[in-house]
Amino acid sequence: MDRENYNSKKSLGLCVYTEGCLDKVVKGHVYCSKHRFYVNRKSNRYYWDRIARGVCVFCGCHKKAVKGHVLCKEHLDMNRELKRLSRKKRKDMGLCYEISCPNKAEKGKAHCFKHLERERKRQRDNVEEQKIKGLCIRWRCENKAKSGRVLCEYHLKKLSENGIRYYWDRIARGVCSYSGCKFKAKKGFRRCEYHYKLERLRDRVRNMK
Repeated sequence: MDRENYNSKKSLGLCVYTEGCLDKVVKGHVYCSKHRFYVNRKSNRYYWDRIARGVCVFCGCHKKAVKGHVLCKEHLDMNRELKRLSRKKRKDMGLCYEISCPNKAEKGKAHCFKHLERERKRQRDNVEEQKIKGLCIRWRCENKAKSGRVLCEYHLKKLSENGIRYYWDRIARGVCSYSGCKFKAKKGFRRCEYHYKLERLRDRVRNMK
């Protein structure tokens, strides 16, 4: 079918699969229900065939897929950039990060309540699965966890470096060094008034023991 016929049928809301098909399209698509089923089945067969051969699933690409992914390096980077731009746009609009989700994001979060709960469950399940395998609980990390810990050597070191940098950054800004606290530190101290008193109370309890 040439471009002119395609655009003509599309503007009339008719299926563009063949010139002979005059059925109405499924809402939001360019095919009728019958031909949409054919296209989906063909796409699935094409998709899984390329995965089995270790080839990038992007249409027309013949490069090898990156290990652990279904796209080649070029299309993986392109896909990440498109997702980043889409998420930035949705964030500016105050919408949930999840593509096609019409719900507003929860205050101070990137997802709506429904997708926030799904994301938390996915993370909990991943942590439990990694622990059972004896692997580092960081997402997609396949290194063995250090004995008696839940992180591998690399992520323990990274966590320590980030923690130290975070700690001294808060002190430099005059903010309470207690993680998550937004109050100003007490003059001459590294904690706010509340966390300073809390720390003193803990010390007294420890001394009593």
